[in-house]
Amino acid sequence: MSRFNNFSSNRDGNVATLFGLMAIPIFGALGAAIDTGAVYSAHKQLQNLVDSAAIAGASRLGVTDDKRLATAEAFIKSNSAQLSFPITNKSVTVSSSIVKVTARHDYPTAIMKIFLITPVPTQA
Repeated sequence: MSRFNNFSSNRDGNVATLFGLMAIPIFGALGAAIDTGAVYSAHKQLQNLVDSAAIAGASRLGVTDDKRLATAEAFIKSNSAQLSFPITNKSVTVSSSIVKVTARHDYPTAIMKIFLITPVPTQA
């Protein structure tokens, strides 16, 4: 019985135990912050690309909708190499001189995949 009392009253090593228990949620929160920042950065890049492509297509005054469509698609093709990731899916539509451009990328998580968080879709 005295061994049990010695063991239960011993406070040596509590910091190591607490750190071991708290390490997983701390690293999880850190990973979520890093991956969320990367996804927001990717979304911003994607949004800038589709906005610029829509403006490029819409700025062609006095031309047919097909030429506006071709201009917007050519803009995306020539400028998508500047992105730090590939575009998964893109769509360009023109009707009544209105140019609508959308693009999507499934951003792979770097740290959160340890916690089984799959790629995060971002669309602009």
